Amino acid sequence: VKVEATKFTEVGFHGRDVDHIIRDLVEMAIKLVKKLQGERLRPQAATHAEERLLAAMIGTNAAESKQQWLESLRNGELDDREIDVDVP
Repeated sequence: VKVEATKFTEVGFHGRDVDHIIRDLVEMAIKLVKKLQGERLRPQAATHAEERLLAAMIGTNAAESKQQWLESLRNGELDDREIDVDVP
């Protein structure tokens, strides 16, 4: 993580200048961590979303046909259907 410090070199680093550099570094670090966590959790989130969609469409007791519905969902065959899902 780097920060542009050239705008502070004329007067040196002190006081608010240092605070500004630290704030820039922290903001960049937060963005980097959010990006990495998003990439790491994307497959797990997709799996959970598929499970929620299937539960809303076929219920939880239809285990034998769940695989067929999952294949249809992944192939885009269910894209024209509308369902209501409660998001906590």
